[in-house]
Amino acid sequence: MQLTNIQMERPARRKIDEIAENAASLAERIVKEATADRLASESATRERIEIMRAEYGRKLYDEVDRMRRASERKSDITVASEMEKVHTESLSVLKEKFISMVKNSDDSKKKEWATMLIEGAVSDLGVGILHIRKEDEEVASSVSGFETVSDLRASGGIIAESGDGTVLLDYTLESLAECYWNSTAGRILELLFG
Repeated sequence: MQLTNIQMERPARRKIDEIAENAASLAERIVKEATADRLASESATRERIEIMRAEYGRKLYDEVDRMRRASERKSDITVASEMEKVHTESLSVLKEKFISMVKNSDDSKKKEWATMLIEGAVSDLGVGILHIRKEDEEVASSVSGFETVSDLRASGGIIAESGDGTVLLDYTLESLAECYWNSTAGRILELLFG
């Protein structure tokens, strides 16, 4: 039996239509899978970008915070250095004024101090040599057990030597003011600067 062209075309046409349907269905499935993969990839990429932004932001914040703290420490050190300079200069000025005030006291006050210091030296040493200012000879003239020498070149006070020369007490106003200053400088600093 011989098939006509029309008869042959029908099964081939059906087969072509079937293949086309399968191809369209396969293409649709591939497009859907590709779209799903693309969306999943974009989502994963967005998540990774957000994680990287967060990590970079944290690192950037940490670096900025580290730099801020370093700057504050540097600033604190600078302020502390300036404060120390102010403290030192203030103490120096106060010390000079204090010693100047002691040195420039009137003679009656200096004689009163000399009397008190001579009594202390007599009590501490018993006998010896007193080095005094010429202005204080009258005060020292009544001291027994001590040789008096008017050779002191200080603004006031005395220097006392033991009889055997092993002990020397420097009770000059300058020395006493320095000693007093050194013992009270810490309290002065605290009062001035907290």
